[in-house]
Amino acid sequence: MPDERAWLARLLSMVIPLDGVRDRNTVAAFLRAAVKNEVFETARQEADRVLGFYGLKIIRHKDGQAPEHFAIANRHLGLKRLHEGTHWAGRSGAIGGWKQAARDLPGAHETVLRFDSANSKCTAIPLSLGEA
Repeated sequence: MPDERAWLARLLSMVIPLDGVRDRNTVAAFLRAAVKNEVFETARQEADRVLGFYGLKIIRHKDGQAPEHFAIANRHLGLKRLHEGTHWAGRSGAIGGWKQAARDLPGAHETVLRFDSANSKCTAIPLSLGEA
């Protein structure tokens, strides 16, 4: 399996939140909840909130069309924690190896989005890659 696919498979199968025992699920499940639960505003907001703790977010269209991509921040403490002990982890002060793995995925591209309270560079990844 190519490195970028191995990275994506690992990321999507990670169980979050890392701390605590309530309402834990995989990253893939939270992404699905954030996309599929538009009519259940509370469930969507909770999924968005949890994903945000880990530098992940759904890229929503302003015109209301269904989302096609999710984003992963280049730098984020939550992502650093998710990648600890892997070769995708970043060294102190460096961008984690997840950035390059994400960029190597087909259809992925660099963009800038708001994470927490600041604009950050990130990679947009097609949601369809997580369905395979």
